[in-house]
Amino acid sequence: DIFAGMDFTLRGEGRKIQHCEYFHLAKGRDLGFNAVLGFFSKLSNGTGEQILTRQMLRLSQLLQLPESLTFYYAHAGYYITQYLVSESMPILVFTWLLVVCADCNSHWTAFYETDCKTPAAEAMGHVLSTWFSAVIFFFLVVTSLPLFAEIWMERSFKTALGRWLAQLFTCSFLLFIFQAKIIGYYIMAEIKQGGASYVATGRGLPTERRAFVGTPAYISFRLSIFLRNMDMPRLNAHGHLKQAVVAHICNAIVTASGGRALRAEDMAVSIQDSGKVVVDISLNKAEGTSGVKVKLGSCYIGDEVARQLVAIPGIREVCTGAVTATGILEKAQAGWAIDSVGGLYLDYTQHTYYHGMELLFYITLVLYAGGYVEAGHYQSTLPYTLVSIGLVIFAWLYAPFIFNPYQFSAGYLMDDFKAWYGLFFTNGGRNWRDWYQRVVIKPKRGLGSAVFDFDFICMFFAVTAWISQLYRKQAVNETLYSEELFIRHLTTLTLIPPFALSTLYCILMPTVEKLVGCTRRHASRKTRALRYLRPRAQDSPAPDEVESSSDESGSSGDLESAAAPGQGPGESGRPIAEDAPAHGPTPDSCERGVPLALSAVIVVSLEIFESLIPVALCIHLVDHKLLITGIIVKYKFWQIVLFLLESAISMQNCCERVDRVVPCLREVAELLVHANHMARDIFVSFFIGLSLSPWVFMTALNDFCCPTWSIHQALIYRQKVSLAKKRDFDDSDEDTELGSDSSVSEVSSVEGAPPMTSGPPVPTGTMEPPPGGSVTVLQAPAAGAGARAIFVGTR
Repeated sequence: DIFAGMDFTLRGEGRKIQHCEYFHLAKGRDLGFNAVLGFFSKLSNGTGEQILTRQMLRLSQLLQLPESLTFYYAHAGYYITQYLVSESMPILVFTWLLVVCADCNSHWTAFYETDCKTPAAEAMGHVLSTWFSAVIFFFLVVTSLPLFAEIWMERSFKTALGRWLAQLFTCSFLLFIFQAKIIGYYIMAEIKQGGASYVATGRGLPTERRAFVGTPAYISFRLSIFLRNMDMPRLNAHGHLKQAVVAHICNAIVTASGGRALRAEDMAVSIQDSGKVVVDISLNKAEGTSGVKVKLGSCYIGDEVARQLVAIPGIREVCTGAVTATGILEKAQAGWAIDSVGGLYLDYTQHTYYHGMELLFYITLVLYAGGYVEAGHYQSTLPYTLVSIGLVIFAWLYAPFIFNPYQFSAGYLMDDFKAWYGLFFTNGGRNWRDWYQRVVIKPKRGLGSAVFDFDFICMFFAVTAWISQLYRKQAVNETLYSEELFIRHLTTLTLIPPFALSTLYCILMPTVEKLVGCTRRHASRKTRALRYLRPRAQDSPAPDEVESSSDESGSSGDLESAAAPGQGPGESGRPIAEDAPAHGPTPDSCERGVPLALSAVIVVSLEIFESLIPVALCIHLVDHKLLITGIIVKYKFWQIVLFLLESAISMQNCCERVDRVVPCLREVAELLVHANHMARDIFVSFFIGLSLSPWVFMTALNDFCCPTWSIHQALIYRQKVSLAKKRDFDDSDEDTELGSDSSVSEVSSVEGAPPMTSGPPVPTGTMEPPPGGSVTVLQAPAAGAGARAIFVGTR
């Protein structure tokens, strides 16, 4: 912000900035996991934008070496270092696997030109033993020493030690590992693609649970409404009055829920003699029901019911005193569809989950190839390396879920599973496809930019290194089994990308769908120029005056920010991946064609078959290294081809011109890309969800043994001092909105009613409102006086 303001002012031409600062607006509160990462994503985008400016270039040219190094350290150096640190572990594991697989086959040492006496795993173990040792635990302590020393100087040694232990036992290192990955991702995305913009990062307390992939669509609800001080036998005797009460209760529920998804015809109301009203709601459509659940579970249902009952003529005939209404949502049954798309998995899919699974895949192959068993006497030092790699994998895959409140509560498990099923397997996979188009495809800059992308260059050199290893091993095979008939053809097949059978399927399937009359609609997308120009044209201020605000709480909570990582920024860091409502079921099943999930399974199965069969046929003796080398070559080819196809289908105008020449080519490319990436998302999300399921059992066991204390909630650490200060502030404030039980505000008055007393007593009994709720009281009228409604707020 400071850099942009100085640059804006120094450009002259009468430009000025009006700066507004806000105080005492809950700044400095405890932030949730998503809010912290949203703030760092904004800083990383801004730093990447600074690196690309002319001012940064001129300063780097003019400053001397000491000042230049200081300038680098104080500005872009931290963010670039975070990227290098986050990329160091994948590069290490990749190199480890490459060296181990380049080792000689013990059966054919005479056919290699190199010395095969020392195993490659032992040589790599010697290198790793110099880098990783027990000193790693010292580094974990040293990185916390500045915090420890500062608290020691300001407070006391006991306070500093307690704070340090709290940071350690609440798994703060997982946050910092994940944070380094997020910072590196965003700064490199900004340098490569640009598009930095203002990101509103809220400062909400971390008390709300973020779903896994979205919110399921609910098909039925059961709502209990408790009416007090109403004579139910007398109400049942007045049939017309009972019907009016039922109708007004239904209208109140429709009004409180927003009046969109619910109708009075969908409700079955049952009034019991005890004053309990049971409302069973069955929905014909499952769109927008996640918001309905939130509203039905709020305290405003009782308020709205009481307000509606006030308006019924003759209601005083069945009232015995002040009537209160309290609503409790007892049950909400979810269906196998998704209502809104957006959750922790979709938020960080491109940031960490793909890379975490790839790192886990590589280290598994290292162990399978003998990287640990064949290390010789260096096996004793390799566990330190494996611990470091394991921490990175665990943080990249599970850190958002570890710090998600109520993540492992058993009540949410089935909802997450139904939403996961609805995302991938309902409506032909349309909900996932729209998310993929919005988050992954839109930020792409076309095929020309992809060829010169840093990631593509790294993939090219990686596949070149593995091809050389595979060619070297296959040359030995050809020498040994030169008399076999198809040995040369099999060797050639191992060096070809595994897309022949899957491409044939993608060509035949759209053709068959068209022959039987099924259609597959393309996702309509605006051009990039219009997409960026329209918001700027509407929201851009006058050139001579710009208003800026340092209050960054653009939303009420860390889950409501459109561009925060909690809602999944895309590759360019722009707010393009906010939670989106899911699509309803398509009326005609033939319109969707073959479900995308089925195509994903078929396409990936064909590619796995095409990758493994040529390599397996070339192996005559057990050779794990040759098999792994062939698998890695095929995998790298798979990455490169899909990376280029993604960039190609992102060019909207080019694809439209290609459709005129070759109508089926675009459909084939999109089906191939969508099927592969959907299969990857299904596997990665299922793996993460399955591995998190034991924690649900442990949390349930913890709740059973100790209901008042949760181990998981203890990881979301808060200081008790701030709560005490907040409590003291609330007690000293006499004009607080949520005051004591005696705070009363008048809603409506009837002429001739008795004067309002300060804080009428809330009726007591077995049906009191829940703590923190609010009730609407219909005050019992005096003899010959009218009635009036008053609102009582309770703590």
